[in-house]
Amino acid sequence: MGEQDDQLARQREYQRAWRAKNAEKVKERGREWRASEAGRAWRAAYESKRREKITAQKREAEKRRQERLAAAEPRKQAKRDAARAWREAHPEEAAAKNAAWQKENRERKNAINRAWRQRNIEREQAKARDRAAARRADPAAQEKARARRDAQKAGRAREAREYRAAHREEVNAAQREYRRRQRRRIAAGLPPFSTHRTTKNEQAEHEAEAARFFNRRPGKYASLDIERRMVAEATAAHRRHDERLAIIREWLAENRAATAERLAAYLASKRGREIREEVRMDNIARMLAGKRPYADEAAEATRRAAEELPEQPIKRRKLG
Repeated sequence: MGEQDDQLARQREYQRAWRAKNAEKVKERGREWRASEAGRAWRAAYESKRREKITAQKREAEKRRQERLAAAEPRKQAKRDAARAWREAHPEEAAAKNAAWQKENRERKNAINRAWRQRNIEREQAKARDRAAARRADPAAQEKARARRDAQKAGRAREAREYRAAHREEVNAAQREYRRRQRRRIAAGLPPFSTHRTTKNEQAEHEAEAARFFNRRPGKYASLDIERRMVAEATAAHRRHDERLAIIREWLAENRAATAERLAAYLASKRGREIREEVRMDNIARMLAGKRPYADEAAEATRRAAEELPEQPIKRRKLG
C-alpha cells in the first residue's frame, strides 16, 4: 500500500505541475469540453439533479446584486450630476476631452454605440421610417437628395480618374491580369466573371431578348442541330470533368499518404513519445476526477501530434 500511495502522490504532483505549466491549455480544453455535446449533457444532468439548490443560489446571488446596485445608485447619480455641472460650466474643455477620449478609445466607443443601437433598435427603426416618409413627401428634400447623389457620383468619378492617372502602370497591370483570368475561365468552359450591375433598362432588354429567343419558330432542321450540338458540348464537358476529377483524386491520395508518413515519423520522435505520455497522464487525471476517459489514447495522441505537426507546402498538380 505504501508504494501505491507514493506512486499516486507522484502522479498527483506531476499533474499539478503539468496543469500549472499549461494553465492556458487546460482552460481551453475545459471550454471546448463544456461547449461539446458531452459537456452540455453533463451540465444538463447536473442541473436537473440539483435544480432547487441551483435556483436558490441564483435567486440569492441576484438579490445580492440588486442590493449592491441599489446601494451604489446614489453615488452614481451624484457623480453624474457633478459631471453634468462641470460640462455646462466648461463646454470647450469638455468637448476637447471627449474628442481625445474617442480618438484613444475608438474600439470601445464603437462597442458602446453598437450595444446602444441593439437595445434601441426598434425605436430607431421607427424613427428612421418616419424620417424617410417625411423626405418622400417633401419635394424640396427629394431635390436636395438628388443633387447630393449627383455630386457624390461626380466626386467618385473624379477620384477614379485621378487615381488612374497617378497609378497608370498598376491599373494597366490589374486590367491585364483581369483579362487573363477571363480568358482562362472561358477556356475552362466557365462563364466570364462580371461585377457589372445591370440597370432596370438592361434587365428589361435582357428579358425581351430571352423572350424572343425562346418564342422563335425554328427552321426545319434547327431543333435537331441544336440538340446535337448540346449533346456534343455536354459530352465534352463531362469528359473534361472526369479527367480533372481523376487528377484531383490522385493528388489527394498522394498528399494524404505523405501526411500520414510525416505524422508517423513525428509520433516516433522524442516529442511524439512525450505526447503519448501526456495523453496517458491526462487520461489518469480524468479518471481520478470522475470524468469520462479517452476512448482511444492512440487516437488522442495522433490528434495532438497532428495539431503540432509543422506545415509543409502542398504538392500542386496542374489540371488539364
